[in-house]
Formats: sequence, C-alpha cells, structure tokens
Amino acid sequence: MLIVDDNVQLLTFRAMVLEAPDREVLRAKTGEQAIEISRHSKIDVALVDYLLPDLDGVKLCSLLKVERSMLQAIIMTPIGPSPHANRRRRPRPL
Repeated sequence: MLIVDDNVQLLTFRAMVLEAPDREVLRAKTGEQAIEISRHSKIDVALVDYLLPDLDGVKLCSLLKVERSMLQAIIMTPIGPSPHANRRRRPRPL
C-alpha cells in the first residue's frame, strides 16, 4: 500500500492507522516520490491526496497505473463538511 500526502501529519496518521503485520505501508510526500516508489516496490493500493505540490491526484493515479496496471487507487479531497453544517437553525417567528 502506498499513501501519498504532502501533509506530514496526515500522512503519518493514515500510515499508523493502516499498518498491519501483513501489510507494508509506504509513504510519499510528492507525486514524483510516489512514482519512484511504484517503480521499485510492489504496491496494489494507493491512497492519494488530490492536491499535491507537483501533480494533482488524478494525474498521479493515471501515471501510477502505467507502472502498475492492476493498482487500485483512492483519491482523497480536502473538501470537508459545510461550515454551516453545525449551525443550529433558529425557529421562525410566528
């Protein structure tokens, strides 16, 4: 498994959560690092940040698939819940 994220804290957290005795988790902070890792390691799954400093996640996944045609890829986006999601609705006056 390969995790690609330029946010070191998120990269470390995700790797920690996904590591297991039977699963090697490789890490890359850039698209270029991810491509280099894929050339030298057997990876079957990639968890890729959409916004990287050198490539977008979609482009990176297509390049990784050239190296590893059977690769399964998950692209993560920085889009979170609406800032208005936690606002309480005020009752309408009668």
